[in-house]
Amino acid sequence: GRALPGVRDRVLWLLDEAAEIGGPSAARDVAQARALVAACADEDIFERRILDRRPLSRWSSPERRVVLIGDAAHCMHPLPGQGANTCFEDVACLARVLCDAKRDGALAPPASAGASDRPGNKAAVAESRKAIARHVLAYEQERMPVGHRRQREAREAGLRQQQGASALLSAAPTDGTGSGTAV
Repeated sequence: GRALPGVRDRVLWLLDEAAEIGGPSAARDVAQARALVAACADEDIFERRILDRRPLSRWSSPERRVVLIGDAAHCMHPLPGQGANTCFEDVACLARVLCDAKRDGALAPPASAGASDRPGNKAAVAESRKAIARHVLAYEQERMPVGHRRQREAREAGLRQQQGASALLSAAPTDGTGSGTAV
């Protein structure tokens, strides 16, 4: 974050790590960025970490009573701008499957307080939970392929952006003569 103590040192450390991992050609590219960061004060640096993660194998708890949507289900690189759109689509799909569950009677409440403890109602409650789980599974089957595809596309776009930035850095003149590739 902006003006947080240690941000400059942290960014320098990350650049050093990138240079080590990337080998000699990366070290040359990183050296320019490192020099720029080293010349800045902590309060002049804004660090924004862009995070994503591997696609999840499921978006609900084992009994399907807790459901993930949005970034909780499919955190993705922001470059393509699909995170919020994907979340809205998740909400619409989950709302639809819950309406289907209600229409199918899976969301019917017990007749009165404590009714689920009565022997005759325990089976009905158990069946209701199974029906809800089937509907949540339908949500996952519909939305997970879309979420996973968008995560992959967003990651690829972010990597292309990163490669483009590296290419711009390597094409920039380093000898002060002004020679180099015009961008």
